[in-house]
Amino acid sequence: MCPRVWVAGVFAGVAFLLPASSALAANTITVNTTNDAAATPAECSGAANDCSLRQAIDKAAAGDTIAVPANANPYAVTLGEIAFSTDNLTIQGAGARQTTVQGNGNSRIFNVGGTTEKIAGV
Repeated sequence: MCPRVWVAGVFAGVAFLLPASSALAANTITVNTTNDAAATPAECSGAANDCSLRQAIDKAAAGDTIAVPANANPYAVTLGEIAFSTDNLTIQGAGARQTTVQGNGNSRIFNVGGTTEKIAGV
């Protein structure tokens, strides 16, 4: 067997075994209600007012971004802390004066267990 063909075959075999990172595209999940709502199987489907901050975090996978738009009312967290440990998750608000998250004073708002979360603009 020709050495060039053998080397090309080895590289092709290794490339086939490597995961395709482009196939794992990250999603953006947009919060569309300021009310707090418990996680449900039908959450964040695109219907009006079906995606609270808690539900968006529940639906998110590694690498996703949760968009929290500007709103005159604060995004409420009234059902207790939102615990999550999804690595490489971004929660992105529109700015500190435009996007606020408000708890009820009985617990912290977020309980972050992952290693690479980013919370900005809130």
